[in-house]
Formats: sequence, structure tokens, C-alpha cells
Amino acid sequence: LPNSFNHLMNLKSIRFQNNNLIVIPEYIGSLINLEIIDFSDNLISEIPESFSNLGCEDCRLKILKLQNNELSFIDVSSFVHLEVLWLASNKLEDLLVSCQSNALNQNYNQLSPTVTLSQNYLCSDLLEYSNDDCIDDWEIGVQICD
Repeated sequence: LPNSFNHLMNLKSIRFQNNNLIVIPEYIGSLINLEIIDFSDNLISEIPESFSNLGCEDCRLKILKLQNNELSFIDVSSFVHLEVLWLASNKLEDLLVSCQSNALNQNYNQLSPTVTLSQNYLCSDLLEYSNDDCIDDWEIGVQICD
């Protein structure tokens, strides 16, 4: 991605799906007005450290779509304003999510899910991997929510 995006401070949406991208530029974390980030269907294996900046109180990130990548871990615990989190079809072995996340506090809607985690490696037993139900156990690095 061109470095000139770094200067688009009022940018609200960034969508680079299906581009064979390997990395997300570090400067994305400085675009605090982003409401939608979609890097689905790429080859991304890690999230830049600057991404945590998008969880600030004044930040507006509501939709994060990273499905169909190569991610093995992601920390979205700082994104309390997040309403949609799509992480299906990665290589996730662990993730951190905040109990205060709006995405976790919404009623499940099968036609428009707020959180997708299927087809990952989130189950402790490889035999369970073939069964998406193990994700419902939340035996992953998610805070225990009361």
C-alpha cells in the first residue's frame, strides 16, 4: 500500500480484500477515524503493533474484517467500540477480546453475524477442530465475561 495513505487522517473506510497482501502497513494504526477495516482474503499473518492505537476512546473502529488470512493470534481487547469482528478461516490458535466489546454484547444473527471464528485452530483438541461447537466453549484467550 502506498505511504500516501498515512496522510488521509479523515479516512473512514479502508478495504483491500483479495489482493494477496502479506502485511498491513504500520501507519494504519495512526488513522484513528477509521470505522471500517477490511483486509479479508489476503495472506496476512500478523497485525501491526500500531493497530492497538485504533482502540482509543476517541477512535471509531466498528467493523474489522480479517477473514481468510494467515493469522495465528490477534489482540482486539482494546477495541471496545467494535461491532463486527470477522476472523473466520485463519490459523488462529488464540485471541484476546474484551468483555466490553460491542461485538460480544449483541444478539446473534445468523444472517449477519457480528463475530465469526469458524475454521480456525481455537480448540485445544485437534479432534474438536472439525466441530465448530468447541468455539462456543470460549476455551481460548478471551476474558471470562460474567
